[in-house]
Amino acid sequence: MSSFSVVEWGVPEVCEWMETFRGKFGPKTDIYIQMVQNEDVDGDILADLTDQALLQLGVASFGHRHYLLKMIAQLKGVKPLAGVSQGGSSTPSSSNRMGSVQEGPLQPVNDFPSSQSHTQPVPGVSGGSMPPPMTPMSRASGRMQGGPAAQPRFGLPQGGGPHVPVSSAPAVSAPYMSNFSFQDYNKGANSMSRAAMPRLHTSTPRIHESKVVIGRKIGSGSVGNVYAGTFEEHPVAIKQQRMDSGPPDAKALQEFEIEVGKMTAVNHPCIVRCYGMLEPTPGIVLELVDGGSLFHILHAKRDESFNNYQLRLPWPVRMRYILDSMYGLRAVHMAGMIHGDFKTLNMLVGPDHRVKVADFGLSKCIGTLTVIPGTKTITGTPQYMAPEIMQSLPQSMRVDLYSVAVVMWEVLTGQIPWFGMDIVQIIQQVTMKANETHFPPPGRPQLQNHHVLSAPVGYIKLMNEAWAQNPNDRPTTDTCVQVLESIHQSHGMYPFREKQDGPLKYQMPKHTAAPVQPHQQHQQQQQHQQHSPSMAPAVHRGKTPRISTADIPASSAAVPAGTLTKIPAHFEKLLESPMGAPVVPTNQWMPREGGLNPPPIFLAVGGMEMLIDMMHEAKDDGSKAQGASAVFEACANNPGNQTTLANAQGQGMHVMVALLKNGTPELKSKAAQAIAAACGSNAENRTAVVQAGGIQLLISLLNSNNVTMQENVANALANVIKLRLCDSGEQPVDQESVEFEGLRQLMLHGGVQALMRAMKEGSPRVKEAATAAMANAMEFSSENRKTFQEAGGIQFVLDLLKGGDPHAQENATTALWNSMVDNEDACTQVVQLGGISLLVQQVLAGTEVGQELAAGAIWKACASDPSIKDGVRIAIPGLVQLLLTGTPGAKEHAAGAIRSACVNSLKNKEELNKCGGVEALLSLIRDGSPRVGEQAGAALANAMANCEINQITAAQNGGMAILVSVLDREHENCSEMVGCCVTALRNICVGNKERQEELGQLDGIRKLIACIPQDREAIDSKKMLMTSYVLGTLWKSSTSCEANREVIRAHFMDGLQNLMTGERFSADVKSGAAAVIQMLSSNGTSSPPEPQKPADL
Repeated sequence: MSSFSVVEWGVPEVCEWMETFRGKFGPKTDIYIQMVQNEDVDGDILADLTDQALLQLGVASFGHRHYLLKMIAQLKGVKPLAGVSQGGSSTPSSSNRMGSVQEGPLQPVNDFPSSQSHTQPVPGVSGGSMPPPMTPMSRASGRMQGGPAAQPRFGLPQGGGPHVPVSSAPAVSAPYMSNFSFQDYNKGANSMSRAAMPRLHTSTPRIHESKVVIGRKIGSGSVGNVYAGTFEEHPVAIKQQRMDSGPPDAKALQEFEIEVGKMTAVNHPCIVRCYGMLEPTPGIVLELVDGGSLFHILHAKRDESFNNYQLRLPWPVRMRYILDSMYGLRAVHMAGMIHGDFKTLNMLVGPDHRVKVADFGLSKCIGTLTVIPGTKTITGTPQYMAPEIMQSLPQSMRVDLYSVAVVMWEVLTGQIPWFGMDIVQIIQQVTMKANETHFPPPGRPQLQNHHVLSAPVGYIKLMNEAWAQNPNDRPTTDTCVQVLESIHQSHGMYPFREKQDGPLKYQMPKHTAAPVQPHQQHQQQQQHQQHSPSMAPAVHRGKTPRISTADIPASSAAVPAGTLTKIPAHFEKLLESPMGAPVVPTNQWMPREGGLNPPPIFLAVGGMEMLIDMMHEAKDDGSKAQGASAVFEACANNPGNQTTLANAQGQGMHVMVALLKNGTPELKSKAAQAIAAACGSNAENRTAVVQAGGIQLLISLLNSNNVTMQENVANALANVIKLRLCDSGEQPVDQESVEFEGLRQLMLHGGVQALMRAMKEGSPRVKEAATAAMANAMEFSSENRKTFQEAGGIQFVLDLLKGGDPHAQENATTALWNSMVDNEDACTQVVQLGGISLLVQQVLAGTEVGQELAAGAIWKACASDPSIKDGVRIAIPGLVQLLLTGTPGAKEHAAGAIRSACVNSLKNKEELNKCGGVEALLSLIRDGSPRVGEQAGAALANAMANCEINQITAAQNGGMAILVSVLDREHENCSEMVGCCVTALRNICVGNKERQEELGQLDGIRKLIACIPQDREAIDSKKMLMTSYVLGTLWKSSTSCEANREVIRAHFMDGLQNLMTGERFSADVKSGAAAVIQMLSSNGTSSPPEPQKPADL
């Protein structure tokens, strides 16, 4: 719009300009347009509007007024003030707008010249067609919404920049090139920010050793001893750290406390409970499990035959053991933790034969006290260790899935893994290069025929998948649980009694796995010997073998399938219990010093009001602290209880803010913790904290020397200033100015600077909480993004990406994403500091949420900085894997990242083809949701532009039929997805007669015509853009096919004439209609203008 003055606009032009914000303002757009018409707001009035004037006109929302004033300032060429701004709400400049990308035709293709009647440029557009606007992204899980640009929206999406208004001014037609790419520009909804989710921790319970009675030693290890004992007259186990090298320093103890705190937060019947941290001698107080480990049960008989092993431990029993251990591991993973040492020795079997997983997180706990600063250690047990741990590569929860595969092998065979080998030999076996290409991998314990034939259907397949060298090829924990439950429920896994008082029996499962043939086994053994050291016992560098050959069980034939086998009587109670994890007992013992977790019935009968009264009226600080702890326990990750608190007397948050001001340090920390929980998903509670002056108090407490206080305060700030209810899937809140008041106060009182200090100097848990708060502070503020970048924040979050735990990495990725919103300098800095490679590692090995966020951040960075496309190439295999196995949100982000990576990068397109990306995109278009299919369609269109191998691959995999089938979905509110697939059809058909004929045979021409609205008077900006896409595809799909041209002549000639001459239609539509008409009149040929040089050649 810079080519003429806004004051020259009339009321119609202002209305059309206002229409471009429909994606942001929604139904209120009609109200605002009516307001413009009623008050005769022309360009002259528009240019002088103030906030007060907009309010008087009827724009009640502060967010909408702020946004409109920003857009008016840009129309006038005035730079808007820095400060609080809508994330991703700025108008793209002409340099950021997308023209059609000419990527050289595969065969000579005629591009029709611009219509002679339209020779002047569209205001604000510097050549080329108008860019398709972008849509915000959404997480399918509902925790977050917003994100990098999606794909062309017809009409303006939320947060997108306005289209150029269609006026009576002369305009140039769109240059309909032979290939078309959807490009990302840096502004608009492509820049939508994300909200971080702070992790709320309970305080680590501290147990003084004087309160514990230590009894007999029941175990020992390299780092300490385990004793039976009592605490509060209840039997417990005590792990005490050995202090041979002197007491640990304060920082190591702090880290130890953090890790123990994470363990105490996990409560599941299939894990060993952690009650707290022992002091002053470092140690851990744990649940005492009477019984032995699964390792000792499996290997109780040293020289036992395989036949006797199956009779002693029937498959139904072994499956229950594995399932219980997987239920426990799933609970650990759901808490955001990695076990790190998952093995049968850490699976304790109680008197009821139920398994409890032990020592989760202990490898990291012990490591914090024993690692010498500046050195590296590998924690875990080599026999069960994943290759990425041995090679010091980035680790994710999938390292535990590798251990699951080894445990499954051990349970199947009854043998000890890697018998007769020392640590060095095992590492050589597991990490050998041949494992990546050979199957079965040579570096894996071998299976004999009788093992294979004895296994239930599906067992070995799952084991092999979990044993994959590439972490991303391993199944998720949930998948493993589901498959194992399915195997257990299959035929043969349920015992039965032939007589009412008879013994319990079961039928040996019938196998479907093919036995290993002798010649295959011989080849495998030869291959194994070529790539591995001798399997015989050996001494390596003076070390004795870890496992003696005496532990090797003899093998014999398996019990035949279908044989009825008696179940040992002591297993009957276990096998007759219901499937699934055991329930938590109602009388479960907890230390008296533990937190108060109010039951639902207490809250339902007015308990929340009682807790508020306790915090407000109690005479002693101990009772007030107990009330605050109870509010935290009730509200943490519980939106329903947060709402109950908001509705309770209307004073709950004011009381807690008063505790922040007048309480003791411990009480202030408890109050901050409760505020963090109460504001997680409730805007009313956030507003109440802001109105009570809580922001300034929290900022002052952030400078405390108490790390627990700092963590709780940073978490509270993160949730109070969060403007997007990301965990409930709601849109950003921008209706009332009070919603932004918390962010304003944070900036006014130095909160950003305080958070940056915490990120730089705090403990790991404080850094994580401050990073979440800083991510939310940047969500809607360009000024905070600038402050963050200039203070070195990008390096801080990259360090957290390198060394943080999975949840910390998720918040670090969110902060990195938000820092790049509308900030090309930040994008450049991310590239320069090696951030892309860290994001790639998250795509390859992160959690599901981490992978989704990392894919989105790569999308954002790739769209902002085209120079990083080469660096993104290494991420393409991981992105394709996400297309196949990720969550819906991860699939959408991965497709978006591929879409950006393929623009003007032939090498990236070829890499996509090598790893099956074209087929994966087609699958998403066919089977995915409209949002996922939308991005996949844009990615496929870009991947095929000027890339013949991708066009051929798409055609060979049924791409034409899949894309044509999408055209039928226009009535399903899938217009965005349809528009992308229309363009993909154009690129697959360009210059290829056979594919153009296939399109006609699939009735694609008729379906394309049907996508153009029939009601010419009701056409809006969305339909206008769709029409321009369809016209381009009709043109390029008929140049070499007379049959297609005949269909157009028979069914669309009048429509083309109307589109070319109608006053309501854009320059793109008119020139597209003219191009199709001339193509028809010249039988597919015309004299094209000099083609633009391809951008990537």
